[in-house]
Formats: sequence, structure tokens, C-alpha cells
Amino acid sequence: MHTNFKEKAMKRFATILLVMLITLSAHAVLKEKDLPQTLQILRTELMNYHRELSQMVEMNKKQSENMRNQLMETLLRSNQNSLMLYSQKQEYVFDLTYACNEATDQYRMFQRQQLPFKTFLNKANNDIARYDSLIGSLRAMPASMLSEQAQTDRNICLTLATNIRHSLEENRTTMQDYIRYYDMAEERLSHLNDYAQKRYNDIQTSIFRNGGDNYWNILKKWGYYWQTMSQTVKKKYQPNENSQWDSRWIFGLLISTILYAIIASLLNFVVIRFVVPKRLRTEEFMKKRTCITLATTTITFAIILGLTLAITQQNFFIMASNLLVEFAWLLGVILISLLLRVSGDQIKNTFRIYTPLLAVCFLVIAFRIILIPSELVNMLFPPVLLICALWQWNVIGRLNKNIPRSDMFYTYISLLVFIVSVVCSWLGYTLLAVQILIWWIMQLTCILTITCVSQYIKLYGVRHKFSGRPITQTWAYHLAYHVILPVLGVASVMISIYWAAKVFNLSDLCWKIFKTNFINLENLKLSILTLSIVICMWFLFAYINRTLLKFMRMHYEIKDASTAASREVMGKNVIQVVVWGAWFLITMNILDVAMEWLLVVTGGLSTGIGFASKDIIENIYYGITLMAGRIKVGDRIEVDGTIGNVTSISYTSTVVESVFGEVITFQNSQLFTKNYKNLTRNHGYVLQVIPYGVAYGSNLQQVMTLVDEAVNNLNHKWVDKSKKVRSVVGELGDSSINFKMFVWTNASKKADVISDVLRTIYDTLNQNGIEIPFPQQDVHIKQ
Repeated sequence: MHTNFKEKAMKRFATILLVMLITLSAHAVLKEKDLPQTLQILRTELMNYHRELSQMVEMNKKQSENMRNQLMETLLRSNQNSLMLYSQKQEYVFDLTYACNEATDQYRMFQRQQLPFKTFLNKANNDIARYDSLIGSLRAMPASMLSEQAQTDRNICLTLATNIRHSLEENRTTMQDYIRYYDMAEERLSHLNDYAQKRYNDIQTSIFRNGGDNYWNILKKWGYYWQTMSQTVKKKYQPNENSQWDSRWIFGLLISTILYAIIASLLNFVVIRFVVPKRLRTEEFMKKRTCITLATTTITFAIILGLTLAITQQNFFIMASNLLVEFAWLLGVILISLLLRVSGDQIKNTFRIYTPLLAVCFLVIAFRIILIPSELVNMLFPPVLLICALWQWNVIGRLNKNIPRSDMFYTYISLLVFIVSVVCSWLGYTLLAVQILIWWIMQLTCILTITCVSQYIKLYGVRHKFSGRPITQTWAYHLAYHVILPVLGVASVMISIYWAAKVFNLSDLCWKIFKTNFINLENLKLSILTLSIVICMWFLFAYINRTLLKFMRMHYEIKDASTAASREVMGKNVIQVVVWGAWFLITMNILDVAMEWLLVVTGGLSTGIGFASKDIIENIYYGITLMAGRIKVGDRIEVDGTIGNVTSISYTSTVVESVFGEVITFQNSQLFTKNYKNLTRNHGYVLQVIPYGVAYGSNLQQVMTLVDEAVNNLNHKWVDKSKKVRSVVGELGDSSINFKMFVWTNASKKADVISDVLRTIYDTLNQNGIEIPFPQQDVHIKQ
């Protein structure tokens, strides 16, 4: 709260300075009617500005005092941090990391609050020079050339300009003092920050590289290590009544936490046992009663710690409360996740498999709170880890048959983490073992949080039947399930590593590692952070692609359901090219891939790819032409004597299901080469020519009239009634006079129509005594 107040005060002071400097340029005169009128306008402007400047100066006095006090306080705090940092021993890792964190935090805060004093100073110098020129001009103005009123205006303008110039000079002097104090504070904090970074490097080296003596050597020299550790602990925790970090505060907090946990658990148990209505105390509720008690206890504990953080200024309580809040969040997430996911019959066993991990987590938090020396960690932590690993193995063997499979999977990973940590600690890398454990604890917390939220969102979607609803009602649900949760999953990996590093106040180093390019080429830069961003962008653009396709499908179905399928194919490919093309370009920019280099590479490959993909490009071109409306899914076409219905159209091929049940795939270029026929373009009707013949000597007009009337009177349901059937004389054949009848028939029922028409023609000719000849030949036998 105190820090926020100082930030607001500095920003307020900067705002006042900026307003003062901006308004200096606002009071000016332009070309007026004559010199007397110009002097009159200038007098008014200078009087207004002098009045405003006087008011600002009064306001500025208090702000100046606050600014001076804050700079002095910053210098005093930097001195305090320097004494704390320079006095820390290398073996007190937790103490050293805390001191380094305080120094780097103060430097970062100072940098964020940096004010552009030098810019203000340059502006003030320019304005003072401007008013010097204005004063010189007014003084050099000959009085004899001015009227009495103009002389009066000139004298008043000269007096006002001189006073304003003196005020600006005072402000500049004050600003120069600020700059001197500011530069002094910045130099001090920068030097302190550099030293803290060196110590961070030492801590990093001791954790990840050098380590310490392996535990077998410690066991061999147990007496020596025990004596050294005892002396260190005695010196470390020697009472000091004047210190906020007195050992009695430290152990008093731990004892208070334990007592609170016991009392709060009993109170919550009593409330659940006697206050909760009987109608809520179902059989499932009673099975989960213990877990509910622990969850409510944890939540109330976190609330109390939050209130403590809001009102206390005791440094030890601030640090300890922050750590305990993190532990309460971890425990609360596990308990709430179990309450929502696990049945009452399994919840106790499921909680027990997480108990070893929670115990180690609390132990690490306790180590961090009491700032335990490294010697004590090296002696106590390896056997404790071994015991917890055996404990984890034991609960897995006893309880694995009655817990959910997902929790069983997490438990096996926990066992593996325990084994790795035990090996590291016994080899002398105890602090690395702590880092590994904290990482997995935080990662598991994130996983359980995301899993719990994911299952809740999924159940919400099932309950409201989102699978059958249109995209206009479900886009937010899909955004949460397919974008936000996966992005949180990716971010959780970095967050858990960041929290693990925060145990030793190595968060700055961790963030630096995230941003370091492990692939650092001239045309490609890849870091953990950029890789995570690219993956998150992939989830986002995949969602955009799916959502746009669903919106497009809905639009086409509403507009014209018969052509929706074919239009969707074309739109789908266009949307995919646009969306994933945008993702690719953004990814190239994030990975710092030079577009010039990309153009050179693609230009070199374009020629070869163009020749190699000529047929593909040709098919794509014809595919676009087909999807533009020449055919659509469901049309009946004829290709190479094969008649069938179009089932799908893509950019490269068209699939046809023949009337005989065969599924044939044609490349799009083949359809154009073979001159396909679309049999359903005329509203589903095609013109069918049906030939028939009569004997020579028949009355041709009578034949055409009888046959046309008979076929038209059929009123066939698969014949286009708007177009009458008619016959024409086709040819004079060898044995008959041949006619052609033109019938507009449904394309899919063409065979049935031809059969019915031929039968009608045959019956009509027979009923009217008209001969239907058959081919005859005369044979002449020569002697």
C-alpha cells in the first residue's frame, strides 16, 4: 500500500510538471492589426499565464517536498538493502536469495517509476531562452514610437515576462536538484542490482552444477557435519528482540499455523456436524465430510492470510504469508478437485495418495519461511525425501485399486519425481531436488485446476445439449473448451517452472531463460516463450477456422440447402487458406524469420515446384470452376458413358457414384477433357430422343397425330408437362419410315420413361392397324 502511494505521488508530480511545460507554449500572440493591439493581446496572455503559474507553483511546493522525501527514502532503503545483501553468507541460500530479491525488486520498481527529468530540463532551458528574447525585445522597443496606452502595455508585459522568467529559473534549479538525487539513487541501485545478479549466478551454480557433498560422505563424517550444523543453527536462530526476523517470530508463526489448522478443523467439523441441515447431509455428503472440512479450513486460512497481508507491515509476516497462501491454494485446489471429480467411496483413498507430496510441499515452504541454512537442508532433506518416496510407493500399492485412473497416473509421476529427487539429493544436489519437487507440485496443481474446470465445462455443455445447437449459441463454450483451457495448459508449464524458481527468488533468471533463444540463427530465433506463443496461436487459429466453417455452413443452409454442400467445399478451402496463412505469417514474425530470406528460398523452389505440380494446379483451377456452379453435389452427370450422381467435389477431384453402385473418382481436368454432361441442369429434366418406325404406304400425318396424342395423354409423372411430346420424320429407311419422338424426361427416371413411351407407341399403332415393319431382304437365286 505504501509503495502504491509513492507511485501515485510521483506520477501526479510528473503530470503537474508536464502540464506546466505544455501550457508554456500555449500563451502566445499571432499577427494582429498593429503593434499596440499586439502589445494589448500579449499583456492579457501573460497576465493569465502568470496567474496560472503562481497557482501551479503553490501546488508544486508540496509535491516537490514529497518528491524529495521519496528520493531520500529510496536512498535510505538502498542502503538498507546493501547492508542486508553484503552481510549474507554464501551458505545461507534462502537468506541470500531473499536479500537479492529485495535489491532487484527495488531496482525494477525504480526503473518503472523513472521520470523524464532531463526532457523537462531541456524544455525549461528552451522556455527560459525564449523569455530572455521576449524580455530583450520588449526592452529594446523605443518608447517614443508608442502611444501612452501602448507604453503602459509594454511596461506591464516586461514586468510579467521578467517574473515568469524568474519562476522558470526556480523550477529549473529545483529540477536540477532532483536530477542530482535521482542520478545518485539510480547509480546506487544499479550497482546493488549488479551485485545481486552475481550472487544469483552463484546460487544457480550451486543448485544446478556444483552441488555439495553426497550423502554417503555426510554419513561417514556425521559427527563433523552435525557439529558444524549445530553451530550454524545456534548462530542463525539466536534471539534478537530488535529484529523483525527474530527466531521467536519465525517459530511462533509455525506453531500458530499448526494450532490454527487444528482449531479450524475442529470448528468446521462441528459446523458440518451440527449446523448443516439434515436434508443436505446425504449419504454422499457424509462420505465426503472429511474432505469438505479440510477444504473449508484451507479456504478460511487463506482468507485470514490475505487479511494479514493487507494490514501488516512486518516484513517477515509478509514473506511468510505469501508462501502460506501459495500452499493453501495448492491444498485447496487438490481438495476442491477431488470433491468435484471423485465419488464418496474413492475420495479418502484418492486424497491419501497425494498426502506424501503435500507433506513435502509443506516442509519446503517451512524451510523457506524459517530461512533454513543449507547445512541443515543437506543433512535433513535427503532422508526425508527417501521416507516420502517409500511412503508414496506404499500408498500406491495399497490404494491403487480404488482411485480414478487419472489420479493414479499423476501418482505414478509423483513417485517418479520422488525417485529423481532422492537420487539428486543423495548425490549432493539437494537444492536441485527441492526445485524438482516444487516444480512438480506446482505443475500438478495447474493440471488439477485445468482438469477440474475442463470437466465442469464439459458437463455444462452436455447438460445444455450444446452438441446439437447452432454455432451462434455455442461459440463461447467452444472458445473456453478449445482455446482457453489448452492455452492455460501450455502456460502452466512455464508458470510451474517460474514458481519453482521463485522458491530461491530466481524468477528473473527463469524469465531470462524463457526468453533466451536456444536456436539463434540469423533468420530463425526460437525460445521457450516464442514456442509457447506459437502453440497457443495454433489453438486460437484452429478455433477460428472451425468457427468460421460452422458459420459458413449455417449461412449456406439457410440461403439454399440444395447448393450448400458444393458451396461449402469451396468456402472451406478459402477459409483454411486465409486462416492458416495468417497463422503462418504471424508465426514467421514471432520466430523472427526474415521475409527476404523466405522469399529467396520460395523463389528458388517455385520453378521446380511449378513444373512438378502442373497437373495439381490444373486440377485446382478446374475444381474452382466446377465449384463455382457448373455442377454441384447431387447432380447426375455422364462421363465416358458412365452415369451417376456427384457425391463430393474437392479442388483436385470429383467423386461420382454410378447408377450401378460403383464409386468412381475423376480428376477435375478429366471431366473437362472428356466433355462431361450434366443431366440435371434443366431443373432435373433431359431431352430424350425415342426412335420408332412404320411401314411404307402409311399416312404419316395420321401416325404422328395418333402417337403424339397417345403419349401426351399419358400424363406421365416423370415427363416435363410444360413441354409437349412431338414426333418428326427422321429418315426413309430400308424397311420403314423412321420417326423421332422428343420427350423431356426426368434424368434419374429416363429408362422408365423410355419403356412407358415405347409401350404406348406400340399399342397405339396396333390399335389403329398401322403396320410396324421389321427388316426384310429379297434373295435372288441365279441359275
